[in-house]
Amino acid sequence: EPNAYLGDRVTVELSAVAINYVKGDSRIALIDLGTGETLDEKTLTLDSSQPQRNIKLDFVPKRSGKIRLAVEARPLPGETDLGNNRLEKDLTVQNKTIRVMLVQGQPTYEFPFLKHFSERSQQVGDEGTKAFELVSVLQESDSEYVSQDPSAIRLVPSNRERLEQVDVFVFGSFDPGLVSRRAQQIIYDTVTQQGAGCLFLRGQDSSYGELQGWPLGDLLPIRTDSLGPNPAASRSATPSELVSWRLQPTAIGESALPLLLDASEATTQETWNQLPPVQNIASINGLKPAAQVLAQAITL
Repeated sequence: EPNAYLGDRVTVELSAVAINYVKGDSRIALIDLGTGETLDEKTLTLDSSQPQRNIKLDFVPKRSGKIRLAVEARPLPGETDLGNNRLEKDLTVQNKTIRVMLVQGQPTYEFPFLKHFSERSQQVGDEGTKAFELVSVLQESDSEYVSQDPSAIRLVPSNRERLEQVDVFVFGSFDPGLVSRRAQQIIYDTVTQQGAGCLFLRGQDSSYGELQGWPLGDLLPIRTDSLGPNPAASRSATPSELVSWRLQPTAIGESALPLLLDASEATTQETWNQLPPVQNIASINGLKPAAQVLAQAITL
């Protein structure tokens, strides 16, 4: 990706191809051209039976601004054409306060957790600056809530200029009927045309089927028709009979930044394996075209 935030783990995925070569080891390095520092490097064995190998290199940026990166393959013994051993790319590292709008119907566990996390988080390397600027909407709150909480507003605004300033929209279980169609369309445009982020959180008793026919429903990667809870997951059972699931990142999810739980892929996988099992999952009616699955539930 061409953009990242300071503190993010940046992953570079590429393929190395050796043509007309019997066998050899090539050292692939990721280099910061501004400092000359080697950020990551790995060794690949290339031979005629497997001339193409995929590789991932990653690092955590230590400074903001534009960074010129190079991926360089060390020459193989006897290699004569070195012109295709190097690729360069610009990475823009941002260190700014991320503007978040959190929308929830009832005050579930996730709402105060995300709210307080956003309010407490500080920028990397600058503890005096907030990482997030939060605006929250709790649709079923008491009338005094907005006056007591400085981050709270009564309803999602329908002002285009205000909504276009939001970097990330987070929707928990909420009533789409309490968000104007104009506001939903502006949010849809901000996400699809300007690259704002959008997260949907589903609780045990909520249904995305309520979003069918609304502009926000078009942002979902899943079909919203005939959605319902998973019968096996929702049924009452004693602990010995309870079905459990373990979340497992997919091949795509292994390099997705939100799913990288530790410094390396190996330790990240160990962390995923040690997470407590999931006791409830929701079934869906299908994925929309081009949707990508980052993690899946595996029965224990």
